[in-house]
Amino acid sequence: MSLGRYYRKLGLPINASKDEVRKRFRKLAMQYHPDRNPSPAAATKFLSITEAYEILSGKRPAPITTIRRSTTTKNNGTSTQTNATVAIKQQRERVKEAKERYDEQQRKEQLENDRYYHRLTSGRLWRLMRISAIVGTVMAVSLLFDQFLPHHYEKDKITHYALNRAYGGNGEPLGVIQTKKGNSYWVSRMSYTLYGRSSSIDVETSWIFHQPIRIIANGKVENTPYPVHYTMFANFLPVILLLLLPLTTFLYKRKTIGFTILFHTCYYGINGLMILIFFTGDRWVHLLTAGFI
Repeated sequence: MSLGRYYRKLGLPINASKDEVRKRFRKLAMQYHPDRNPSPAAATKFLSITEAYEILSGKRPAPITTIRRSTTTKNNGTSTQTNATVAIKQQRERVKEAKERYDEQQRKEQLENDRYYHRLTSGRLWRLMRISAIVGTVMAVSLLFDQFLPHHYEKDKITHYALNRAYGGNGEPLGVIQTKKGNSYWVSRMSYTLYGRSSSIDVETSWIFHQPIRIIANGKVENTPYPVHYTMFANFLPVILLLLLPLTTFLYKRKTIGFTILFHTCYYGINGLMILIFFTGDRWVHLLTAGFI
């Protein structure tokens, strides 16, 4: 049996998904629910969309259409009035039943949402969120302080280089160098002074996380600095905002879809980012020793 007319009642194409059907029904139900719109036309519309939703969502089967032979009967004024009264009464009963089913469905969904919210904000999951908020805040504050604290300077030597391997944010070409200590750096404005005249360099790094900031070529007359790209230090602001997201989620704690999105973003995304930052490049040692090691 074709279900096209039930999709049309909801204003949806016949290939709409069940999720689209549910969202559309919720929107229309808020508009035509008897408690919100007491007009008879709204009641009829509410009954129609409820029937369409229940059939399309599989909550009840579609009615089987039968062909009835028309018969001619003589009705007087009294019987016509009685039939109209019965029809109105039946309509009211159907609207009442549809409203009760809708309200019961809303109560079940609310109960399920409450259980899901309680599961997120209690037990192991919420303890992990608290730890993420603390660790993320400490790392964000440390990265912010890294912008203002004194820098380290480490001696190294260039062993390999490659020009014009990528482009920076402003379109300038970037080259990559490899050093004797096994490190690689993306450097802009590379010139013969850096890779030709002298391979001896100083690597300027931040105090706490020891993030590379500049490569300084040691010349006979003067030293030439070259900015380093694609580092946590160079992109500190976006990284700080991401690291503070668990704290934002922990403080927000609302029974909303926004909180659920934030929670899962932190749980599956930001936690992985913090682990990556913490356990690569000996950053956990730098952080625990406040940059002295």
